[in-house]
Amino acid sequence: MIKCEKCGKEIECVKVDYFLYGGSDGFESVPFEEHKNGIYIDLSLNWCGYEFDEDSEEILDCIRCPHCGKYPFIDTEIQKYEFERVVMFKQNCRDDIRGESNESKKM
Repeated sequence: MIKCEKCGKEIECVKVDYFLYGGSDGFESVPFEEHKNGIYIDLSLNWCGYEFDEDSEEILDCIRCPHCGKYPFIDTEIQKYEFERVVMFKQNCRDDIRGESNESKKM
């Protein structure tokens, strides 16, 4: 369990600012994975800090402690990585998505 370095409370997630439909934005709870040097979170491209540089002050406003509302670490270094999730389907799963089942093919 990680503690917020600003308020000292234990946190199980961070609040991340996301763009919402209709042009507004809002904070959503995002779980994190802990590793020896800190934490990491996987985010979609809809998070408000996506277009900011890693060293910009604005990016720190996009990630908050759920208790105190501040960026939860004293060290402000953030590293962003680009990645894509590719989804592939087995034949049976593909048929199920299309609404075709193996039973209907037999008839």
